[in-house]
Amino acid sequence: MEIQNIHAVRSSADALQALCEEQSDQKWYSKLEATGWMNHVQTILSAANSLARKMEVQKLSCIVHCSDGWDRTAQLTSLCQILLDPYYRTIGGFQSLIDKEWISFGHMFRQRTYSMESSVERAPVFLLFLDCTYQLLHQHPEEFEFTEDLLIMLADHYQSGWFGNFLMDCEKEFRMSKVARKTTSLWSHVNAVRPKFLNREFRHRKNVIYPNSSMKRLVFWTGYFLRHEQKIIDSCADPLEMQDEDHNTVVWVPDADVRSCKDCGLKFTSFRRRHHCRACGHVFCRDCSRYKMALPSFGYSTEERVCDHCYVKLKVENTLYRAM
Repeated sequence: MEIQNIHAVRSSADALQALCEEQSDQKWYSKLEATGWMNHVQTILSAANSLARKMEVQKLSCIVHCSDGWDRTAQLTSLCQILLDPYYRTIGGFQSLIDKEWISFGHMFRQRTYSMESSVERAPVFLLFLDCTYQLLHQHPEEFEFTEDLLIMLADHYQSGWFGNFLMDCEKEFRMSKVARKTTSLWSHVNAVRPKFLNREFRHRKNVIYPNSSMKRLVFWTGYFLRHEQKIIDSCADPLEMQDEDHNTVVWVPDADVRSCKDCGLKFTSFRRRHHCRACGHVFCRDCSRYKMALPSFGYSTEERVCDHCYVKLKVENTLYRAM
């Protein structure tokens, strides 16, 4: 079916990241085509469409298996089930689909995630699946119980490390490390704010849907990749000036008010993520907030992320305090 491997996907994702960070929009669509990202989306949707038709129309049984069995296989089997079974187009069904086809089946989230930039195994395979799902939702909005907001949340948090669902490479690791006991499940959060993701256009008129995989009908997922592009950044008071002098209370700068790293000035994108410094409240990129340290005076019982400036400042203050 000519679906490319993780190395081709990684190369396209890196090119797409560079494009989304560009200030100029000259020949933007030509550059988008050159990244090859939309070609990956088209190829996968076309393969899923072919697979679904063989099963539904020709009543054939199909075996799906890529070279390893946990990347392209999961993409195809998941999309095929979304096409053929309306249950997987509901919020609960979509959660179940990801649990069984990705997490239990053994997609290597830890190795594939963007947090391991030095690894040759890094590749946004799951993000590519979410983009394909977005295409289906865009073409058949009345057939999905959820909106793209759910897909964006998943795209953010499968690589954020905030939830335990996507921290391991297989179910064995998940069970041996007892991640479920030590972390919060993303599904708990999704279910707690479920109304936020409900699609008002949901009608459930068809049991089976098929995608149009023509490049003319595919759309670039601007809601995820370019969502920060048009935000108007208002001037914001310095959180340090807003702190209570008697209590080390830090007022965080809202994510939506920040477009670039406080330190290096590089623009935030869906690839270069925001990180709050727990000591000053400003927002930094990962490279400018590499350290964690104990912050008992701020009310934290564990080591927390701080920016490089606060790390040095607090280290000096602690040294002077101990010397007194």
